[in-house]
Amino acid sequence: EEVALRGDESRCARLVRSSMKFSGPCRLNMAARGALSNLRLVAQNNRSPVAPGFVQLRIRSVGLNFRDVLNVMGLYPGDPGPPGADCAGTVLELGDRVDTLRVAEDIFGESPGC
Repeated sequence: EEVALRGDESRCARLVRSSMKFSGPCRLNMAARGALSNLRLVAQNNRSPVAPGFVQLRIRSVGLNFRDVLNVMGLYPGDPGPPGADCAGTVLELGDRVDTLRVAEDIFGESPGC
C-alpha cells in the first residue's frame, strides 16, 4: 500500500463504487479524445445475435491500462481503437460451436471496446 504524507496529513488510494446509475446493457463510449472525463457509459439498446464461435457476456468490470489512458488523452500515436479491452464478466449466451464455456460461467479476457 502506498501512503502520501503531506504536512500532518496522510493519504492513500481507495477504490470506491461508481456513483453512475444505469440499468440494462451499456458500453463505454469515448466521444472525443483529450480528457478521461470524456468517457461515458451509454445505453446499448440493440444487440446482435450471437455469431457461431462467439459468446455474449455481461461485462462486470473493464480494465483501463496505460495505453488506454494515452488513447483517451489523445497522446497515443496512431489509432489504438476503443479503450477498455481487458474485461471480466459472466457468459449469458453461447454461439454455435462453443463447447469450452458454459452459460453463467465467470470469465476474464480481452474484448476490444467492451
